[in-house]
Amino acid sequence: MFSNNIPAAVHTAQPKRNTERVDMDTGIQELSVTSLAGDTDIGYIKMGSGPALVIVPGALGVAMDWSLVARLLGDRVTCYPIDRRGKGRSDLGAGYSMESEAADVKAVLDAAGPDAALLGHSSGALVALETARRYPMRKLIIYEPPFYYNGLEVDALMARYSAKLEEGGNESAIDLFCRDELMMNDDQIAFMCTTPAWGVLTTLAPTLPEEWKAIWKFNPQVKDYADLAMPVLFLTGSMTEDNPSYATNELVELLPDARKVVMPGNGHMAHLGAPEMVAEEIVKFLIG
Repeated sequence: MFSNNIPAAVHTAQPKRNTERVDMDTGIQELSVTSLAGDTDIGYIKMGSGPALVIVPGALGVAMDWSLVARLLGDRVTCYPIDRRGKGRSDLGAGYSMESEAADVKAVLDAAGPDAALLGHSSGALVALETARRYPMRKLIIYEPPFYYNGLEVDALMARYSAKLEEGGNESAIDLFCRDELMMNDDQIAFMCTTPAWGVLTTLAPTLPEEWKAIWKFNPQVKDYADLAMPVLFLTGSMTEDNPSYATNELVELLPDARKVVMPGNGHMAHLGAPEMVAEEIVKFLIG
């Protein structure tokens, strides 16, 4: 997804001291670091203590989506969920590209320490895989990477989504996405509208088309990751294990040190629906 043209002059990034803030109610540290691409600052949160784990959320996701998992990990793992560029605490910079997103993640990995592991979810899993291909790391966790979420049906969905953004605004676009992609019904959407998640989704709605354009411009190929030698844990839900969009099984067969865990009764969003299950798998993989 990314070419290998990160500028050679870029060095290991350090957290900017004047951007640290601690929420006294939650104990969550809010920090930022300059991307190795040099065009923006990437915001992230820090929770817990123990071995470091940087987390890359999926499309329409933000760092706080992983706070439930991070709280459950407590003093066993230090979590560093990031706000990807153009979302939450992070500015867009020069725009979306897989090159720049890999550079963003590497900057947070450097801030987290030399032994930090990396977790990526959905489109964030594609970013995590490419980051791991470019930069050495201790361990990698991948949750349902959508290598095959493309083609005529997806193009048509994105065209309808973009039209809704232009015609009716953010809420109309998210409503369409929930119905046409997530297959949610009226009652489910009505409930979501009453939760904080709806506000997050509608705020992030304009980011989706450009993010996906950048991904498919890079055109990720499973075979490009055959040389990843670090231990890799693949997470998948029993409800989505056989979804043709995800390359989980193909990657498990391809990589030399990979294993798969199926989370029963869950799908693509277990970090929200069953955070305790996700947390326990992370602990078993990182700590043993």
